[in-house]
Amino acid sequence: ANENPYGEVQLAEGKCLKSGDDGMWNVVEGHTYESVVTAPTFDAQGYTTHTCTECGHRYVDSYTDMLVPVAMIGETKYTTLQAAINAAKAGDTIVLVANVTGNVTISKNITIDGDGKNYTGTMYVDNSVNKNVVATIKNVNFVNGDAYAIKTNSIKSITVENCTVSDSTISAKDCVAGVMGLSLNGAVATNNTVKETAITATHENWKNSAAVVVGTMAG
Repeated sequence: ANENPYGEVQLAEGKCLKSGDDGMWNVVEGHTYESVVTAPTFDAQGYTTHTCTECGHRYVDSYTDMLVPVAMIGETKYTTLQAAINAAKAGDTIVLVANVTGNVTISKNITIDGDGKNYTGTMYVDNSVNKNVVATIKNVNFVNGDAYAIKTNSIKSITVENCTVSDSTISAKDCVAGVMGLSLNGAVATNNTVKETAITATHENWKNSAAVVVGTMAG
């Protein structure tokens, strides 16, 4: 459309100033809108801006909530723990800033610091991408899970420090050797460390099982 030479014009509701084929500007019914979506960030809401291509009339709607961080690497925020793991580089520390529910897969030499937050799910430390995974998981409260809190295959080593595992709903009959907690099978025994980590049997399904660490480990 031709540029509106009149600038801001106060029109009746629903009226649009539209350029005709003869170059004249006419007041017509209705606007022709183009819509642009602005995504939410960690600092601002998202919204959609609708702008009339003829007269420039504009309105905003469809507000969405700001993003809520779950984990951080340095000052960078992430909406999920898995997204932070995917972005992490070797040697990075991921810090939880909110409680987390959901399983994650770790295949990098990184540290996850729960900072005392609750985690419901399984952290699976996997060697399919990196057979020399050296992982540290600390300060995490594993609660209300229905499987192992931490599970590994043949990785190089893992350190589990100052964590708690409690209130799991998994039945003893579904656990290896009738026990529940951390499954560290397949990792090198001398390189595994579990310290200051309490595994408690509080759920009724555990009443006939021992709350201990499963698999090979030292520490």
